[in-house]
Amino acid sequence: MFTRLQEVRRSQDEKTLRAIHSRTCAAVERLKACEADLIRCLQEVDQFLVHRFIGYNSLFQYAVHALKLSEAQSYAYITVARKAQELPQLQEALVSGELTVSKAVRITSVINEQTQAKWIGLALELPKRDLEREVARENPRAARPEQARFLDAHTLQLQTPISEVGYKKLERARELMASGDGEWLSLETAIEQLAEFYLERKDPVRKAERAIMWASRTLEGQRNPSSRLKPSAPLHQMATPNEKVQPSQTAQSFAPERTSMEAAAGKTDEPMLQEWGATPNALPANSARAMPHAETANPAAADDSSVASNSAQARSEEQNLKPVSPVSSEVVSISSAAIPAAVAHQVHLRDLGRCQARLPDGSPCGTSLWEELHHLRPRSRGGQNVADNLTTLCRAHHQAWHV
Repeated sequence: MFTRLQEVRRSQDEKTLRAIHSRTCAAVERLKACEADLIRCLQEVDQFLVHRFIGYNSLFQYAVHALKLSEAQSYAYITVARKAQELPQLQEALVSGELTVSKAVRITSVINEQTQAKWIGLALELPKRDLEREVARENPRAARPEQARFLDAHTLQLQTPISEVGYKKLERARELMASGDGEWLSLETAIEQLAEFYLERKDPVRKAERAIMWASRTLEGQRNPSSRLKPSAPLHQMATPNEKVQPSQTAQSFAPERTSMEAAAGKTDEPMLQEWGATPNALPANSARAMPHAETANPAAADDSSVASNSAQARSEEQNLKPVSPVSSEVVSISSAAIPAAVAHQVHLRDLGRCQARLPDGSPCGTSLWEELHHLRPRSRGGQNVADNLTTLCRAHHQAWHV
C-alpha cells in the first residue's frame, strides 16, 4: 500500500494508472446496470408471486434467504422496486443508470405521480446530505425512520416518531403505573410493562399456558385436595426470538406427511402426490389448480361444548368452498369454532405460535405474524381436530398449501 504519490509515480507509469481508473468506472457502470436489472427482476417476482411459488412467505424473506442480500439491501431494493412500478419516470431513470438505488430509496417517502419529475431532478443534482435535508423538509418523519440498535449485548436503543397524542397516552399510562408501584418509572420500564400487559392478555401461547395450568391444577385438586401444583417456567420465557424453531413432527415435511396419511386412509390421490413430490412446501407446477378443501382456522374463542353444534355448519360450508386463485390474498375459510379450545392450546404450546413450514433452504420459517392453524389431513377427507393433525402456519404458507 502506497502512502505517497511520488512513490507511485516512480513504480507505475501513467498508462497503468489510467487503466485502473477506466476499469473502476466500468465496474461502476456494470453495478448500476445490475442494480437496474435486479429492480426489474424483483418487480416480476412481486407481480407474479414467484417468492410464494418458491416457498417464501414474503418478498423480504425471499430476498434475505434466497438472494442472500442483507436486510438493509433487501429493504432498499424492494422499496425502490415497488415505488418504481408505480412511477414511470422513476423506472426510466433507474433503467438508464442516471439514478442509483441508494439515492432513489431516499426519495421514496416523498415522491408521487405529481412530484416525480421534481424529486428525480433533485436526486440527480444534489449530494446525499443535501438530498436528505430536502426530504426532511417535505416529510420530517422520513428523516427519522424507526430504528433499533444495540447499545450493548442486552440493550437496544429504540428510535421512532410518535404523535403528540400518542405520547400523552404513554405518559398517562406511566403515571398510572407509578401510582400503583409507589415510585416513578422510566420510559423504558413503562414500555416494557405495557408490552407485558398486552402479551399477557393477547398472546395465544400464554393463553394456552394458563388454560393448561389451570386444568392441571383442577385435576390435581380433585385427586388430592391438599396438594398444590407448582407450574414450571412458562414456555414463552424459555424461547428467545433468535432460537431456532424446531417444527413439530407433523409439519417437518408436508408432502411425505400427506402421502402417509392418505395411504393410511386408503384414499391416496396419486396425481396430487406426484405434483407435490418430495420437496416440502413447494407449490406444484400447475399451481393455478386450487385444492377444493382449503381450510383456515383461527381458534379465538372456541369451546368444547360448541363443537357439536358447529359440525353441521362446517359440513355445509365445506360443500360451498370455492377454489382460490394463486394470486388471491384470501384463503377459503370455514367455521373457526370447529377446533376445540383445548386442542388449539396444545398446538400453540407445542409450536410456540410460530410458523412450522420449512423454507426451500431447509431453515424454519418461524414467523409469528398472522399465524393460522392448518389441518394436515383435511376434515373433508376424515381429518380430526386433534393436535397431531394440526400445525401452525403463517398466512402466506397456509395459502400456498391450499393452491
